[in-house]
Amino acid sequence: MVLIVLELVLAASLSYRAAYNQNLCLFGEQVNCSDVQNSAYGQLFGIKISYLALLGFVGLLTLFLINDNLFLIATIIGALGAAYFIIIQTVVLKQTCSTCLLLDITMLILLVLVTINRFIPKSKN
Repeated sequence: MVLIVLELVLAASLSYRAAYNQNLCLFGEQVNCSDVQNSAYGQLFGIKISYLALLGFVGLLTLFLINDNLFLIATIIGALGAAYFIIIQTVVLKQTCSTCLLLDITMLILLVLVTINRFIPKSKN
């Protein structure tokens, strides 16, 4: 749950800044964050990825609280999206946004933890 809340806070910060045409760069080059967040890959169907991410993390938190199976599916989808955006930044754009990478890496870590929790048997002592 802590990772989901972290992602919510980061996505909310990105969305807030995007609403005012500002970029959020936690560390590193501000110009890289700006270039990544404002690239052609920074929007989907004319909607900023930061807004979609915020909506997605709210949905993820909701599913975490109400349905384990849907939460697992949503986590897999989110991790696939995170991997896609890491590839876009590193291979296509050849620039990285520290905030975006933190969000994406956190999503991948969340998938690992959810998978371990779900599929590794717990010892009964």
